[in-house]
Amino acid sequence: MIRLFKIFLIFILLSFGRLVLSQVELVPVGHPVYDFLKKMQVEGIIPGYSSVKLPLSRSKVSFYLNEIHKSEKISSIDKSLLSEFDLEFYFDMNRDNSRSVSLLGDKKGFLLDENKYRYLYSYTDTNASLMINTVWRGGIYNNKGDSLLNNSAGTGDIGIKTRGTLFNKLGFSFELHSGKKLFGTEKSSDFLTMTNIDLKSDREFSSHGNYYTNYRGYIRYQTENGFLSVTTGKDNFTFGTGYLNKMFLSESAPAFSFIKLDIDYKKISYSFFYGSIKGDSVDVELQSKNIAGHRLDIKFTDRIKAGFYESVIISNNPFSFSYFNPFSFITSANLNSGAKETTLDNSLMGIDFEINPVKNLAIQGTFLLDDINFASLSDTSYLANDNKFGYQVGLIWTKPFSLNNFVFIAEYSRLDPFVYSHRSNKSSYTNWGISMGHPMPPNSDEIALTLKVNVTSRIKCDLSYQFQRSGYGIIFGPNGEILYNFGGNINYGNGDFFIIKNKFLNGFRVNKTFFTVNINTQFIRQLYLNLLYRYMNYNLLYSGNGKTDNSLYLGLVYEF
Repeated sequence: MIRLFKIFLIFILLSFGRLVLSQVELVPVGHPVYDFLKKMQVEGIIPGYSSVKLPLSRSKVSFYLNEIHKSEKISSIDKSLLSEFDLEFYFDMNRDNSRSVSLLGDKKGFLLDENKYRYLYSYTDTNASLMINTVWRGGIYNNKGDSLLNNSAGTGDIGIKTRGTLFNKLGFSFELHSGKKLFGTEKSSDFLTMTNIDLKSDREFSSHGNYYTNYRGYIRYQTENGFLSVTTGKDNFTFGTGYLNKMFLSESAPAFSFIKLDIDYKKISYSFFYGSIKGDSVDVELQSKNIAGHRLDIKFTDRIKAGFYESVIISNNPFSFSYFNPFSFITSANLNSGAKETTLDNSLMGIDFEINPVKNLAIQGTFLLDDINFASLSDTSYLANDNKFGYQVGLIWTKPFSLNNFVFIAEYSRLDPFVYSHRSNKSSYTNWGISMGHPMPPNSDEIALTLKVNVTSRIKCDLSYQFQRSGYGIIFGPNGEILYNFGGNINYGNGDFFIIKNKFLNGFRVNKTFFTVNINTQFIRQLYLNLLYRYMNYNLLYSGNGKTDNSLYLGLVYEF
């Protein structure tokens, strides 16, 4: 079978004569190489790098890795980290497959050679590349406390992962996982959906709490000079300058299906996307819920970058040419949608920037405007409830106090009441009920501090502290009518336009404190162990009570 596959692939490739110089497929959003590249950017090694739009192609990541090789100012552990990434991206950087080994090929030492990257099967020539791996994953979840209760559960799955590039222009990727809950009570299935986004956004598991199947995949066309690319499929991508959580499109949101256009020319970058997400209204599943958006980025200098983002949520309308136009002002299209008020669709826009004032320090800021009504922008009465704002400022400091392998991040975020939600619950800025932007609820603010430490090139430890203030609650009348909604529920935006002006942190006050320790290790090549401990305290100020949880996660992944 493998021989027939090789013959078939070679036959196709021989009909084309161009030399492949780069890999067009993308490096997944959560890949650790992005933390490394960000550190190198802030330290001035690769000042042209930007993390506001991820993921990047393997060729782009390889370009930055090659640029880092030109510097002699990186620490010994950073050099070891670079060597680790060199091995994984060796073919992309050098067009040489000699530092990989294939189980189904004719190479030996599959399990023992630490100096080679392992594949189940790989094929490369001057026109194409194809890499196939299996992925084995297991997870143990445990919680003791008042909010998530006492729960223990385990999951296990097996998947297949394939990627490649054809003719220097066409990239593809596909990943499929199928698994089940290995142990745990019936109630622990609910616990798993609350702690694992992939399980919460899996229809089978959310219905029966036992088996699950999830996939990601896309096909991507890119011009030879990288000026233009078009991607269609299902995956995660992010927009925003946030260092811990992005305000516009966050990594913490479930993957969704989309088509995406990217244009990059020197100091200007533009992206447009149109996607399908899952929504419901009062637990009734919508026939369709879509999102359209675009982002423009300008690099004024290597030290000063700024961007503009705009998006709209469209419910019960499978397709709209008004929003599919990649070169339109989406908010204007929404205001001219034909509705008497802007309650049919949910528009959101904002600007952000990043500045590197000195070496080893970067500062970012974000301003978000939800459902703009220009007529009431200056109004201080309840009529201005149409306009809701979000803010974020953050800094990243590498080598703090001359500690070479440390990165310190501080970020403050604030969301006004009803931000991301909408008067029509069908159009909330959510996918599977989960925020597509910052994960904290509206009517909240947060101070987040994180210290990242590379103990060795294969052991990384993140220590995080978060303090959140939130206002919750909905007050109903005797006949079930809403008297007041404090705007703290992203999936329930009704009642924002009553006779009372929305006030930040009004409602049933809750203060939340989180301490998180996250340790990632790689014992042998491509065998990863992740240990995560989180302490959560909920101070219910409105009742004088409190809740505390201690949560532990242990995950093991082997990829070959």
